[in-house]
Amino acid sequence: MIPPNEITSDMIEVKIEGESGTAWAYKSQLKTSDKLLNSEFNDETRQLIHQIKGYIDGVYYLSQEEWEESFKKDRNPIKQIHGWLKVGRIYQDMTSKDKYTEEQKNDLLNIILACSSGKNAEAIYSSIEFKSFNKEKAFDLINKIIANSKD
Repeated sequence: MIPPNEITSDMIEVKIEGESGTAWAYKSQLKTSDKLLNSEFNDETRQLIHQIKGYIDGVYYLSQEEWEESFKKDRNPIKQIHGWLKVGRIYQDMTSKDKYTEEQKNDLLNIILACSSGKNAEAIYSSIEFKSFNKEKAFDLINKIIANSKD
């Protein structure tokens, strides 16, 4: 596993079956299961997935089918879908109010995803490698997202 001070934006927080807590791993090195745990989604659920795609399509490039496939592999897809909806809404809200470069949008999405883990601002700040925000701006964004998530 990766030490917290070495975590970069090309990593993802993972839960390892049989282990307590979470860890960070490189996305490219994760082996995903081809096993589908869930069957087809109904139209309402597919619409929710479409909303997620619409919110973050500019920085997280998955087709509707890829989104659905990934959720079908999840043990609790509805919970995950609602979590991603929240992330997407926060991202959409923030990018509609302020101008961000593409690199900043990527950092912003990583910040929002990290904030969704429930960790405190210091832990989140130390877990992300920022490519486009200085320390002050990154910490400000983290605190803003955490505060707005409590509403």
